Amino acid sequence: MRGMMDREECEPGTIQRKAIRRLVALGVMLLCVLGLAANVVAGDQQGATPQEVLLTTHERCPYGCYDEAGYFDGTAVRMVRQAFECMGISVRILVVPWKRAQKMAWDGHVDGFFAASHNAEREHKGVFSEVVAGQKWNWYLLKTSQWDPFSPEFRSTASVGAFQGANMLHWLRENGYNIGAAPRSPALLLEMLLDGRIDAALGSDQAMGLLLEERGLRESVRELAFRSMPLAVCFTRDFAQRRPEVVRGFNECVRRIRAAMDSGPECP
Repeated sequence: MRGMMDREECEPGTIQRKAIRRLVALGVMLLCVLGLAANVVAGDQQGATPQEVLLTTHERCPYGCYDEAGYFDGTAVRMVRQAFECMGISVRILVVPWKRAQKMAWDGHVDGFFAASHNAEREHKGVFSEVVAGQKWNWYLLKTSQWDPFSPEFRSTASVGAFQGANMLHWLRENGYNIGAAPRSPALLLEMLLDGRIDAALGSDQAMGLLLEERGLRESVRELAFRSMPLAVCFTRDFAQRRPEVVRGFNECVRRIRAAMDSGPECP
């Protein structure tokens, strides 16, 4: 499989990146199905179809968003789908506002949600999977701003924001920051920053970075790295206790898929 793929050092333009990812995923999923699916369904009756897993998520590119054809896809969504396909288990993904996505899990209506970073409440109520997508929290300020997000006076004086339901907003509140805005989406958060309604925004490097690129605003906004906060599936604790083999199988499939992707293709 690796011989069929190229890498950046190989002759460019021979194979499209999306096609490479699909080949990697298909190969890894075949290995997973052969090695893991039997273990996952071992506790079910012979010939029975494993019960569908129901997860919630929200629209936040590039982790998960609708394309022009109305198909919901993204880096985190793709990893989740591939891992469940690897296990031979059906997964249904509901796309709802992020705050609701989490409440549905805590209220027992779904089996978990993604893509989530760690915090104390989620760790108490849920069980985290292996990482399904990378993420860094960054501070975003206007280029003309004189604020230093790492200064003592910034925390108590500057007006900051993060989007509703985000772990970033929870962290800001827990650490005594002056919350000036909590809009429904990263796009609205960026607009508030550009309009001067807040002094700084705490956001995901990939989500905010994509918005800045799409709108040609890289030169207007200052971006400061803050901390690494990778994303995972947060299964409810009840689901993890009822179907521990699914959580184990999911984690093993994610590890195998990521290992295949990280190992890189070989040049012919």
